[in-house]
Amino acid sequence: MPDRKSIASQQWYSSYTDSAGIIANGVWRFTFANASAGVKSTPYKSNWITMTKNQWYIIRMRLVADSNNSHQSLLFGFNNVPAAGTQTDIAANVLFGIPTIWTWQETPMLVHGTSTTGIPQFQFKASTAGSVYMDEIQIINAAPTLVDANRYNTRLHYPYGNFDVSSDTMGWGHEIYYGAGRAPAISVSNGVLNLNFARATFGAGQKGIKWTANNNVQGPGHAYTVPINADREVGVRLTMAKQSGNFNSLGIILVAAYGVQTSGQQNFGIAPSNFIAAADVGQLVEGTIRTVGKAINPFYIFQFGLRSDQPGVLTIDDVDLDFDQDDPYYGDSTLFPL
Repeated sequence: MPDRKSIASQQWYSSYTDSAGIIANGVWRFTFANASAGVKSTPYKSNWITMTKNQWYIIRMRLVADSNNSHQSLLFGFNNVPAAGTQTDIAANVLFGIPTIWTWQETPMLVHGTSTTGIPQFQFKASTAGSVYMDEIQIINAAPTLVDANRYNTRLHYPYGNFDVSSDTMGWGHEIYYGAGRAPAISVSNGVLNLNFARATFGAGQKGIKWTANNNVQGPGHAYTVPINADREVGVRLTMAKQSGNFNSLGIILVAAYGVQTSGQQNFGIAPSNFIAAADVGQLVEGTIRTVGKAINPFYIFQFGLRSDQPGVLTIDDVDLDFDQDDPYYGDSTLFPL
């Protein structure tokens, strides 16, 4: 697999007891000889499933490590095999540090096109010698709690996410999207952000940009670290529309959030933490792109990005961070209507 020189050895175990004394029966063991080991696993085609447009699916697996670690566990959901001209939704939840008690790792995915090629995929990357155990992996046709619980107060209401005025662009740090040669032209009008991909082509001729929230604090090293309720769900959303152009080849729209341990921390990927993301890849579709996942850390950085190999204009609006601010059922609009 990428970044690893050797594959983890694999065995079936009748049971495994975690550090809290919790037993799981019938588990899959992956053993790393050293930090150069890893594994990537995708189900056979006969096990792919049908996914339906505009529905949520929760891809999840139950796992545990045998000792404290900085191993990476990458869990993905796909509604298609990514390719140019194919609409594909991808969801991801990356753990930096696998817990030593049985834990559900989840990556909810909002599907934008009906397909018969829905699949999970997982990867483990070792930080040292040791073992990781998996109890089961599932796909559930259901919305995550942050979406399904009908909470009315889940939004950060980031003041620079609606692009009502041109100065809203100051609430974001900008960089060229990986793989693109240049950034699209940027303007704000009629309450939306306009991204003009004029003369975009394949390869290095692609245009793209990635924006990270900075809460209007300028200069490098000022990504906005938003306080979050750990052990509850967090997410990022945006709304995209096509003003002109087809965007039916090899585009990308991404929303992502990164967990950090302290306010103002800029480097992520330090265990324990996680990264959640969702992307529309290939043939882009209009509508809402959302990522949701369980928060591990007390602060999160959030961003969005777009890249295209075709000319045209995309509009972006309603970029925001979502997070569960309530105790269960407290403040739900069905119980306490406005």
